Parts: sequence; structure tokens; C-alpha cells
Amino acid sequence: MFGEARGVTLNGDRWTVREVDASRVLGAQAPQCLLFETDGVLRRAWIYPANWFDLSDSALAAILQSRDSAFGARAHGDDVQEPVSMLLAQSAAIMARARVLSAAATAVASQENRSLRADQRALRESARRARDEMRSAVEQYANSLRAAGVSPTQAASLAVFAAHADADTVTADEVVRWCRMAYEAA
Repeated sequence: MFGEARGVTLNGDRWTVREVDASRVLGAQAPQCLLFETDGVLRRAWIYPANWFDLSDSALAAILQSRDSAFGARAHGDDVQEPVSMLLAQSAAIMARARVLSAAATAVASQENRSLRADQRALRESARRARDEMRSAVEQYANSLRAAGVSPTQAASLAVFAAHADADTVTADEVVRWCRMAYEAA
């Protein structure tokens, strides 16, 4: 009676019972099942007779209360498994899959971190070279200004103005310090 529903009363609660397609139910024990529904509660029965719709209320209540129906244990000699051992086997399989996924994610993250560290080292080296080149240029400029008779204060102002175009590489304080050091070294 696929799709048809009927009611059953158990311990004062009214349950709606219907046979449903279970092919998309995670961990399904069969292609279809009986679904028992009451206020906010769903229960599935995996083992039930084909004539379930014609059973008495007490017979349906017995199916609802049966552990074998709820856990899907087979009574026909087909690989009878204890419900707990089935759940443990499923849990173990899920845990194994989780470990594999975790290891894969760790490997990807580790490789990405190595790549990012290499990029960071390259950027630091590039910035260091650019700073060294700027310092050399400021010192050469300061030496040429000193040779032209420009005062140290005026040379520092001119060097800061000249280096302003590359403000991302050095600060004005560094340019002034380098200029003063070049004047003092001479």
C-alpha cells in the first residue's frame, strides 16, 4: 500500500503510519520502510509484512515497538547481525573515512603553507634588495650634493624629496639618516 496512510493509537498517542521510499535515506536497511509519525517524532520500521495496511492496531503497535524492525535485523536467516555491531561497523567505516579526509586536508594545507612560506621569503628578499638599492642611491646623491657645496640640512630635504616617489620602500627618517651618515663619512 505504497503512499497510503493509516492511524494507530499507542499509549494514548496517535501515530500516522505509511510506507515510504527509503532509497535516498542514509543508512537505509531496505528500499522502503514503514514510517510512524506523531507530534515531532519519526520512527522507521524496516521489517514488516506486506499486508501491513490490513493489520490490527495492536499488530502495528508491535511493529513500532519491535527493536528488530527499528534496527533492521533479519529473521529469515539472511546474515543476522546484532543492531549494535551493525552500528559499530558503520561508525568504524565513517571514522576511517574521516581520518582519510583529515589526512588529505592536512597534506593540502601543509603544501600550501610551504608554498606561502617560499613566497614570503622571496618577498622579504626583494624588499631587502630594494631597500639596499635605495640606501645606495641616497648615499650617492648625498655625496654629489656635498661635493656641490650643499649644506647637510638642505641635502637631507632634497634627498627626502627625491626618495618620496619610492615611499613604500623606505621612510623619510631613513633617508635623512642615510644622508647624514654619508655627509659624516666624508
